[in-house]
Amino acid sequence: MRLIIELTLSLHFFIRCRVAFGGGWWQLPVLLWLVIMIVPQTLQGLDVLPEPVMGILLKIWPVWAGYLILFLVAALGLDLLRLLAGLAGAASGHSWWSSLAAKRAVPAALALSAVIAVYSYYTAYNPSLKHVVFQTGKLPEDVDSLRIVQLTDVHLSSLIVHDDLKKMTDLAISAKPDILVVTGDLVDTDMRGRDSEAALLAAVKPRYGSYAVMGNHEYYRGVENSLGFMEKAGLNVLRGEGLEAGGIIVAGVDDEAFRNSLSVEPVRMLRDWYSSGLFVLFLKHRPSPIPGTSGFYDLQLSGHTHGGQMWPGHILIKKVNGYLSGLYRDPGGKSFIYTSNGSGFWGMPLRFLAPPEVTLIELVRKEPEKI
Repeated sequence: MRLIIELTLSLHFFIRCRVAFGGGWWQLPVLLWLVIMIVPQTLQGLDVLPEPVMGILLKIWPVWAGYLILFLVAALGLDLLRLLAGLAGAASGHSWWSSLAAKRAVPAALALSAVIAVYSYYTAYNPSLKHVVFQTGKLPEDVDSLRIVQLTDVHLSSLIVHDDLKKMTDLAISAKPDILVVTGDLVDTDMRGRDSEAALLAAVKPRYGSYAVMGNHEYYRGVENSLGFMEKAGLNVLRGEGLEAGGIIVAGVDDEAFRNSLSVEPVRMLRDWYSSGLFVLFLKHRPSPIPGTSGFYDLQLSGHTHGGQMWPGHILIKKVNGYLSGLYRDPGGKSFIYTSNGSGFWGMPLRFLAPPEVTLIELVRKEPEKI
């Protein structure tokens, strides 16, 4: 499927350029480039090219694939603009709209896509700290606030490595967390030999511990592979269980990709913890709430959506997941769900209008209203 999409995008790119610029010497190098960029898709896993060459191609290809998508969106957007301008010109009797002819629109789309791609690439590798304040009347009497740092959707891989993770953990440390949580998709490759990244996570050292849940990519990359790395990173992996930390309950479940792997039924687990009267922080990779759990947790922390990662993907992502990013009330109206944009990226190292974040969720005491 990926190969078909790549071929379609490449064909669209070449035909657009052919229509705009006509024939000429440029066609051969462009066709050669398009073929080279399809190589990582067709030859990955085969020992056809030297490993260093394949490694370089595998780093370039996702950026190029993202550029082709941006070019498609820009070209279609300019087509729509040309159509509207043409209708307006025909209605008014003016020909000013002809300045948007295809030969000028394609170079504009090429340039616009390049600018957005460069910006999106820079954004993808530079997460920022996002501060979210959540008021609650359920903090312990001697605690005025509790600082929880959330990492999610890091996707450690060949594209996200030690230095990239260090930017995230530096932000986490700067937030002075009481609790660190990782809400899935930390792992996205074979994690053998990546001890330095585990050490970065282990170095955060929040006062009340570090906790994690399994995302769908932990399932795709193998349970033993994922758990081994997470435990080496000092993360307490919650798989259908809850623990008291800092005067609140931190509970978590595996992602839906694990299907029937849970030994504890989530509704019963949360109901039991909620009956304690303590604040219940629920960790779940996907923001979609579990039916029957509304009112049995105070705040659910999730990721998975990447905030859409690249506009206009936001529209589809929100439709599929029901949530995009930010703080929401759950459908039952009794609990809250915070969905992070994610700290890394998946697939293409590009983020447009969905900046990566390390989230500081600060639980603060909500004073009772005066009568």
